[in-house]
Amino acid sequence: MSLNHQGSSTSVAFTLPTCPPSGQGVHRWLLSAANHARWQGASPEEVAELLLRNMSRAPQRGEIESTVAKAFSEIPRAFYSNQAPTIRYLNQPSSSLAKKQTQDEMLIGEAVESGFKYQDFAEINPHSGLKWLTSRNVISRLFPAGSLLCCTYGKEYGAKTQVLENFGEFKNYNFVVPQPMKALTGMTAEGKTSPRTNENTGAWRFFVYESDTLDSDVQAAAIYKLAHCHPLALVVYSGNRSLQAWFYVANLNEDELNRFQSLAVRLGGCKGPLYRGQLVRMPGGWNKKTRRDQTVVFFDPSAIQI
Repeated sequence: MSLNHQGSSTSVAFTLPTCPPSGQGVHRWLLSAANHARWQGASPEEVAELLLRNMSRAPQRGEIESTVAKAFSEIPRAFYSNQAPTIRYLNQPSSSLAKKQTQDEMLIGEAVESGFKYQDFAEINPHSGLKWLTSRNVISRLFPAGSLLCCTYGKEYGAKTQVLENFGEFKNYNFVVPQPMKALTGMTAEGKTSPRTNENTGAWRFFVYESDTLDSDVQAAAIYKLAHCHPLALVVYSGNRSLQAWFYVANLNEDELNRFQSLAVRLGGCKGPLYRGQLVRMPGGWNKKTRRDQTVVFFDPSAIQI
């Protein structure tokens, strides 16, 4: 669905996922649709109009207003402010800004104040039937056809890089690199050939937030805060302590990426994913150590610009 907004000199079409019939999840659709429109640059007023026009039933009292308020919760000022004390590091190499950050308890507390918790991913999730998604369903929508992917059964087994379509059951793999690879192999710093190196890892496509120190509800609140800065494509339960949130970042320049990653670290995120070739949990895979599923708890492929 879309609404053509007539601005002072241009016409902008904001697209929304289709609203389900009345009684089949309209309330859950509202926040998902509001976030979609916000990510496209719609103002709160435009989002309210979009929701009203595209709902399949009449809104309840205050329903649209509360949805818009939740979608436009305050974004941390330091992320956008040119006065942020860390801006002086922006001319340093990629990810150096983020590597200098530390966990910010006050910022995490602000995220928690939103009230968003782990169970609320089900409310904002636009993709129905998550439990029926296979690893291949998800991976095939995260990456373009023909992408070179790097996966592994476990870090002790070594990695395998090949064309997406040539892999068998992705669910059998524990880990995947969240960027497409540039070549089947590359050279390590030690001069050895390997299927996963800095040299053959492609440009940033996804940045993955995860935390080893925060509980699941606090992680969820931090992820929700980050999703107000950039579209959230996927959240995977690691099968242990962490949630891994995939943000599509291919359209960010280096400064924007550094600042987004810095915010993630301040919100309790691990620094491992600042390395493009970091392995993350395969969505829908199996954690061999804990013997638990790596469950997909949120999936929004429309956040990805293939």
